[in-house]
Amino acid sequence: MPPMKRLVTTARSRGVEIMYTVIEALTKDGRDRSLDHKLSNILVPKGSRVAAVMDDVAPAADDIVLPKTSSGVFNSTNIDYVLRNLGSRTLSSLVL
Repeated sequence: MPPMKRLVTTARSRGVEIMYTVIEALTKDGRDRSLDHKLSNILVPKGSRVAAVMDDVAPAADDIVLPKTSSGVFNSTNIDYVLRNLGSRTLSSLVL
């Protein structure tokens, strides 16, 4: 965890946009989940503490957090739209 915390802290100090994705249904009963999550019995209900990012690298007040309802961030969130609105041309990822 310390290397991830240093990375987030350094990126934030340099003005890098930090975005998080979490597996979390958009509904409490998970009816919006992808078929693969339904078949695999993966359910993290809306508002569940299980969906929260670990405290050591938690989002700042103005960071973007996108819940995803399948394993793929591009097919189950509006991340493409958000990145375009931010004017992002490149993307780096850190899986937490």
